[in-house]
Amino acid sequence: MRIPICIDELRSQIASKGLAEFDTIVVLGGRRYVEVVMAAFGGDYSYELPLAGAAGIGVLMQSLRRALDDDREIRAEAGGMMMDLVHWLQGVEGHRLVPLFELDDNLAVKIKYVGSQNRPILRRHPQMEQTIIDLVEKGLEDPDWEGLIYMMGWHDLPHFVPLFVGKTERRGIRRQVSENIRSIRTNTSAFARWGDNIDYHIGDLSDGPQRYLRRRGPLISCSRSSCMPHPGTPIARARTAVCAR
Repeated sequence: MRIPICIDELRSQIASKGLAEFDTIVVLGGRRYVEVVMAAFGGDYSYELPLAGAAGIGVLMQSLRRALDDDREIRAEAGGMMMDLVHWLQGVEGHRLVPLFELDDNLAVKIKYVGSQNRPILRRHPQMEQTIIDLVEKGLEDPDWEGLIYMMGWHDLPHFVPLFVGKTERRGIRRQVSENIRSIRTNTSAFARWGDNIDYHIGDLSDGPQRYLRRRGPLISCSRSSCMPHPGTPIARARTAVCAR
């Protein structure tokens, strides 16, 4: 029978085995395994993730077996592509790397309540909001500007680890300026795809715990505030990289 282990137990093992003394953590596992390892070690390390992009356990094992057979370091494929993306980001003039969420004194994500139903929403960091506003307003003054490319991830450059990449276009389906960036200072619902609306990133992330409870039922007591990310979850430490294109 498999017995799950919690993050606190993993942290205790890290301390007892002296693993916290290293500066770089090499993670030989897929995406979910990487998330657990990063949550256990925290943000004070650099990570090498040569297998993070493996499509499944079969591909992962094949990559490891080929590396052993060829007696070579396993650095290519997913890890190489991730580092290439970070290298590209560092070369983009005017890129910004800012905190994604606003935190309270206990490093928990602050929450606001919106709409007639007082829906709990994660607060974007003011620096992140101002960065989006500045880039969009400056971009709209340039007729050749096409929009924004953004990434959410962990850590600062040069150790930034992207979790996903997205874009918001200048042109909309029906208008010259997309609804996602029009009136950007007051457009909190869409806000360059980082809006509070449930169809956008912040709204969707905010609804995650509540959506889980709706599907599974109240297996645990969970108030609105306790459902939101806290210091023990990597999302609370997420950062956003934004650049014009």
